[in-house]
Amino acid sequence: MSATLGVPTFLYGPLPSGENRTLPQVRRHAFDDLPPDFGPLRPHPTAGATSVGARSVLVAYNVWVSSVEVARQVAPLVRAPAVRALGLAVGRGAQVSCNLVNPAQVGPAQAYDAVRGLVEEAGGTVVGAELVGLLPEAVLRAIPGFRWAELGLSAERTVEARLAEMA
Repeated sequence: MSATLGVPTFLYGPLPSGENRTLPQVRRHAFDDLPPDFGPLRPHPTAGATSVGARSVLVAYNVWVSSVEVARQVAPLVRAPAVRALGLAVGRGAQVSCNLVNPAQVGPAQAYDAVRGLVEEAGGTVVGAELVGLLPEAVLRAIPGFRWAELGLSAERTVEARLAEMA
């Protein structure tokens, strides 16, 4: 794309140099102190730039909470190398929206428990949780089955179950 269309391209994930660059790093530093890995040094006038990455699975997981104020207070406290989190207003509700970038290390149960504890400390309540998309079966199986409903999880929402449906 870079050579053919003149669109600068940034790589993320494990790089040929051995470095590991995250997509948020690309977003923060592109064109300032991070030149494109391929293509021109300036954004394309209409297409901008693109990022291409290879990374392990990411699990999108939301914990619904009682207020936007609580969500925004809690989200920064949940963030860690394995968890990216934002406090958001969604319609009339509020959520701590989490990207679990290493779900084998910090899965939905750990994220939910961390959010719940911090929400309760802030005087709020957790009103629900949801998986956005799918998760690997191994991540689900690491969570006791009696917690799946509370966490918004089910065996049908695994990558493996979806692939089996397609076969």
